[in-house]
Amino acid sequence: MSSSHSGRRSIRSSMVRSMPEPSFQELHRMLLENNIPSSIAELERPNQLFVTKLFDSILNFDVQLKLQKYREPLEDEAGYYQSAAYLSFTERTAKLRLIQRFLASLNYDEFSIHDLLRPESDRLKYQLIVISRFLDAKRRMAKELAQHKDLNKVVTSSEALESIVLSKNKVEANLEELKHFVEDKENDLPSLKELHNAKVHTLKEKKIQSNDDLTRKNKLRQERQKLVETVDERSKILVELEKDVGLKRSFVTQSKEELVNSLQELEDSQKLLELQLAESRTKSHNLTESLNTFASLANSIKQLVKPEDGIRSLLSRDKTITEALAQSTNEVNQAKTEHKMLEVRISTFKSKLEMQAKEAERVMHEVDMKIQTWHTQLESALEQFNEAKTNFDGRTDAKNAIESEAAHLERLAKELKDKYLLAFKKTGSKLETLRSSLQVYLDDVTQTLNMV
Repeated sequence: MSSSHSGRRSIRSSMVRSMPEPSFQELHRMLLENNIPSSIAELERPNQLFVTKLFDSILNFDVQLKLQKYREPLEDEAGYYQSAAYLSFTERTAKLRLIQRFLASLNYDEFSIHDLLRPESDRLKYQLIVISRFLDAKRRMAKELAQHKDLNKVVTSSEALESIVLSKNKVEANLEELKHFVEDKENDLPSLKELHNAKVHTLKEKKIQSNDDLTRKNKLRQERQKLVETVDERSKILVELEKDVGLKRSFVTQSKEELVNSLQELEDSQKLLELQLAESRTKSHNLTESLNTFASLANSIKQLVKPEDGIRSLLSRDKTITEALAQSTNEVNQAKTEHKMLEVRISTFKSKLEMQAKEAERVMHEVDMKIQTWHTQLESALEQFNEAKTNFDGRTDAKNAIESEAAHLERLAKELKDKYLLAFKKTGSKLETLRSSLQVYLDDVTQTLNMV
């Protein structure tokens, strides 16, 4: 049977190749004659919906034609109407051409629609529709063939009777084969439907997942852009902080140099004061020796002078000298006391000044170490952030890592700023206190020197 089918196909193919292609008007007229609605514009520019409707109409027309002419071979006109050449006007009608070529074969047990130009997602569904229509058509054909009465006509000719018997046997064999084919296709329908439903469900899930992934990637891309902008801003703030730290460091260094110079001037002033005190001590010692000499001389005069030579006068002079000597002694003792107090104040203030200088150096060293530590931590955080940004792959853990690094970077920058301002305030307060103490000390030294 397959050889006869292939023979009919080859005859029809050669016949189709020799026929000219019809015009849109001829196709339109032929479709109207067979109650198939269409228009010239739709034929010139067919879309998916029109092609589907036309395919259904042609399929029904083909079934009706075969039911009407099952006893006779198809005429050339019918074969031409169902040929591939009839609808191959342009490349835009390639789908119609494939459908018509398939229908022209008239071999419903050997059909394939994998060449139809349909999307992958609904090709299986389209196949199910075509299979269902073909099975329905075969049922009607089998029923019509079984009920046809022309096969039971009485023939007088033995040759005609033999021909009818052979035809009947052939039809019965074909019918039996057709029944088996229908049963196989009916058995395949549930599995095909399940496969189709599974594919549709999988495609829907993939589409939803793809949309979710796209939305997530867009959101992560926007957040990444915001983080990059935030890092740029933090980098600018870091540069400004480094400049500010440099200025404050130079100011502290200058203040330290001024403090060292003030200490040097204080030491020079102390040495000068010690020299002046030594001179004062020498003068006091000389004055004491002079007073002692004067006292011994007065005693000698007392012993040598007689009372009758003017003892009252001498006593009066001796009293005056004694009072002057006592006053001079008191002044010397007061000068010594003030000298000792000044020495104690100088020693105390010098110790306090040295302690404050050491404290200032310690604070400055601590500030430098903290600034260096904060700078190192900030650079490490920036490196980690850049590494996280480089390894960014759109996943949630990368997003969380970047957000964590950005928050850590922001906290470090704020901590650096707060700690630096606090340390600078402390250092400035201590320097101001030290400057005030130096001023008080210099005022005391100046007043003491003026008194001496």
